[in-house]
Amino acid sequence: MIETAAYTFIKQGFEQGFEQGFEQGFEQGFKQGIELGIERDRKEGYKNIKEHVIKCLNKRFNVPVPHDIQDSINSYTDLISLDSLFSQALDCESLDDFRCCLIR
Repeated sequence: MIETAAYTFIKQGFEQGFEQGFEQGFEQGFKQGIELGIERDRKEGYKNIKEHVIKCLNKRFNVPVPHDIQDSINSYTDLISLDSLFSQALDCESLDDFRCCLIR
């Protein structure tokens, strides 16, 4: 009877510990997965905006966008600046005019 009680006690402790550990691990893994997904999507979104700014300039002026301008566009890291850059790409008079708007 003592063996059975000890076995039952250990089994219950193991099951409880396993369940708690599984729940905590699942919650932590889920949270990390969401955070990684959001970060990946943010980076992908920024990359897409940068590509659209370059494509807009290329189409507007019918010339390849110089590498220095592309490099400057690709150095932007925040959404507000990229949005402003896209508006400037739509409104500028020339590539030189656009170049003056870029971060130095």
